[in-house]
Amino acid sequence: MKNDIVSRRELLFGRRADKAGAQPSLFHDEAGTSAVEYGLIVGLLALALTGALTQVARRQRQNYRCVRRAMRGREPNRFCANKGA
Repeated sequence: MKNDIVSRRELLFGRRADKAGAQPSLFHDEAGTSAVEYGLIVGLLALALTGALTQVARRQRQNYRCVRRAMRGREPNRFCANKGA
């Protein structure tokens, strides 16, 4: 075989016949597909990180409030009593 590397398109639709001098079609051009896929992956990672860091920030804010209440001599609220902060 001339080329042992198989693309995703070839796996799904088979090899296409080589046409000498043919203009590449917009529908057959796969140059930007990797960039789009990487962009989607980065977008999903950004969403996951945003959600996780938001939860960490909320918890940290609650912990600071508990410490502030304790330093002022107040009774612990329900969060502080349950979490032991």
